[in-house]
Amino acid sequence: MALRGCYTLYRHLSPTAIPLPTTAARTFSPTAIPLPTSAARTFSTVRLSDNISLLTVSPLPRATPVQHALRQAPDRPLALMLPWLGASQKGVNKYAEFYLSQGFNVLVGTVTPRQLLLPEGGAQVSAQQLVDFLLSNEDVSEYLVHAFSIGAYFWGEILGQMTRMDPGRSVSRKITGVVFDSPADLEQIPVGLPLAMSDRPLVQKTIAAFARLHLRWMEQRATRHYRESRRHFFEYPLDSASLLFLWAQNDPVTSCDSIMDCGARHEARGNKVFYKCWADSKHVRHLMQHPSDYHAAVADFLRRLGHLRHPERFPAHQARAAVRQ
Repeated sequence: MALRGCYTLYRHLSPTAIPLPTTAARTFSPTAIPLPTSAARTFSTVRLSDNISLLTVSPLPRATPVQHALRQAPDRPLALMLPWLGASQKGVNKYAEFYLSQGFNVLVGTVTPRQLLLPEGGAQVSAQQLVDFLLSNEDVSEYLVHAFSIGAYFWGEILGQMTRMDPGRSVSRKITGVVFDSPADLEQIPVGLPLAMSDRPLVQKTIAAFARLHLRWMEQRATRHYRESRRHFFEYPLDSASLLFLWAQNDPVTSCDSIMDCGARHEARGNKVFYKCWADSKHVRHLMQHPSDYHAAVADFLRRLGHLRHPERFPAHQARAAVRQ
């Protein structure tokens, strides 16, 4: 389906336990987004498992059990970030700053290529650990999700675990917003996986061939789980949460049809759905290629949700202030 004018600005349709870290929390200063010297801040990060990290606005007391880390500040909203395959810490920090600047804590959950290809012992285990952590800190007042590329698949796995582990939806009913940046269509794994794993065309071609065989031959161990994740992605009720989709028409990993279908289903359930589509932009590179548009779309989304509590601290504002100085 061709989306005539889909790149115009921001269209609204209508209404198992986690292993404890062995090292103490460390502090870091996000440097990916330019900030004025007067506004520079430090944040604390704690590694909860191989796939889960917590970024907090203020350092945790040393005696705090990691499993209950968020109980120290239940009034702070939590942003759950689900990055693309192979995302660097520096790359993740560029987006985490959106939420840290507004008083959120940020929980980052990742999957590796191996965990993607073998979900039963990989992505689903990580999703279970993440949901277990959320349930151990269910006093958090509000949640927001920001998923990139294959992170949309991981979100479906998380929703599947929530269905089993949290039938009363004590967590999901407090989700106020979900942002999907370049959500990967699972049928496009043979396209997206090679791009995430190598820059060499010959290697990419080999990985693509392997991925196609994997989808065909691994029905029981993988493909059926991808379909189930997709079902949760489309059908899990998000109550009053609003959704924002960010993608590009020329992105081979993202399906315009799937995005519009998903948005229409959520809209039919009463969710507000927003769209920002570029005519030409690379997969999960929209912030780099269209920074003004991206900052404006996310800031406006947060404002609509009542989460833009400190607009002067939002990265776009800070960047403009730095230029003026």
